Amino acid sequence: MGATGLTIQTANGLLGMPTSVCCVVVEYLAGGTLKTYLIKNRRRKLAFKVVVQLALDLARGLCYLHLKKIVHRDVKTENMLLNKTRTVKIADFGVARVEAQNPNDMTGETGTLGYMAPEV
Repeated sequence: MGATGLTIQTANGLLGMPTSVCCVVVEYLAGGTLKTYLIKNRRRKLAFKVVVQLALDLARGLCYLHLKKIVHRDVKTENMLLNKTRTVKIADFGVARVEAQNPNDMTGETGTLGYMAPEV
């Protein structure tokens, strides 16, 4: 998959990814998955501020991907990772695709059944 134009936020600012090199950059995320976090906190109601922050992090991440014409195709709590400050990071791009010109080319049963839209 071509990743032209992607940038990565680092401690020293934004880092552009070269188009002629294949590399994998992985950040260590000590918070585990969003699913694990929700299970661990199921006995008490999460603060509204926490829920809003988690939702905004996910929305910003998906918005960035869609601006770059990348469709994740397997958005679920197991693929959302948390860092120490509970910032959501999107993971597992195994079935992601660059958005097709023809919307019919983006159909298919790809992803996790329990998280798929009913119309798929």
